[in-house]
Amino acid sequence: MVKLVFCLRRRPEISRAEFHGYWRETHGPLVRRHAASLRNRRYVQLHTLEDPLNEALRGSRGGPEAYDGVAELWWERLQMLSLWQGGPPMSQFGSPSVHETFFPLAVPPSTLKTA
Repeated sequence: MVKLVFCLRRRPEISRAEFHGYWRETHGPLVRRHAASLRNRRYVQLHTLEDPLNEALRGSRGGPEAYDGVAELWWERLQMLSLWQGGPPMSQFGSPSVHETFFPLAVPPSTLKTA
C-alpha cells in the first residue's frame, strides 16, 4: 500500500471552523465521489486539535508552525499516483491543479510526501 500525505494549512482569512467544516462536509464527500476515478483505496483526514499540548510539543522539539490537518490518500501501487500528475483522470475535474480542485481553502503549496 502507498500513501500520499498532504500537510495542510488554511489560508489566513479562513477561520479554523470554516476550514474544518469545508474539509469534513465538502472535501471528504468530493474525494469519496471520485474514488473510483482516482483509484484510491482509502482516504483519511486528521484534523489538528486545538489544544495547548500541541504547542508545547512543537516548542519542545523546535518544530515548524503547526498544520491545520493532514490528509492521506492510499493506493495499492506507486504507479497509480500518475493520476496526480495531470493525467487524463485529473483533467476531467475541470482544473489544472489538484489543489484548486480539491482544497481551495488551503494555502498552496501543501507539503506532499509519499510513504
